[in-house]
Amino acid sequence: MVNTGSNSIGVYATDGTMINANLITGLSNPEGIVIIPTAADAPMMSLTVSTNNAVISWPAIASGFRLLQNTNLAGGNWLAVSNQSILSNGQNQVTLPVQPPQSLFRLVYR
Repeated sequence: MVNTGSNSIGVYATDGTMINANLITGLSNPEGIVIIPTAADAPMMSLTVSTNNAVISWPAIASGFRLLQNTNLAGGNWLAVSNQSILSNGQNQVTLPVQPPQSLFRLVYR
């Protein structure tokens, strides 16, 4: 979005490559260019299981993600995990009890 003060003159989508400045023409003094990401790649998660608990973790630098859980990979019923993540050693960590049935986890960008 290019803002010239009183109005916006366009929205430009990028695919992660550098924006071509030639796309934005006719501006002698823009007040700002705002880039709003549409999606983010999910970070790598790790899972550590003890006798009674599972700890799911991912890098803390990957902010804006939430943990979802499902018991059926083919199903579309992904639910947000209600346990809050804690920060430990540069990792977001969520501790959950180990219990049947099996659970599947994924991170999604808010």
